[in-house]
Amino acid sequence: MTENTPKALVQVNQKPLIEYQIEFLKEKGINDIIIVGYLKEQFDYLKEKYGVRLVFNDKYADYNNFYSLYLVKEELANRYVIDADNYLFKNMFRNDLTRSTYFSVYREDCTNEWFLVY
Repeated sequence: MTENTPKALVQVNQKPLIEYQIEFLKEKGINDIIIVGYLKEQFDYLKEKYGVRLVFNDKYADYNNFYSLYLVKEELANRYVIDADNYLFKNMFRNDLTRSTYFSVYREDCTNEWFLVY
């Protein structure tokens, strides 16, 4: 699936996952949204539809999401960092951030993958 179509563009209820996140951010008045990753051309429509900025990770095959974050390292202060392949069914964002925020979930049943414990 993700070789040709990014997980962020998988549809849930006829809408790509990433669009839920963008709409929730905009509901909170957060309009400076940067989308970073690979297969940029599939995300191009979001520039016109939502006014987001796109940053292409041309080294995704070698460095994955770590390089995506590196490309926007100067932009990370007081930001949400969100994996766009997560389904958000309610708006959990705040418009009064005083520091950067990253969403994560602890999983006990999966031990062969890297994950963040906060």
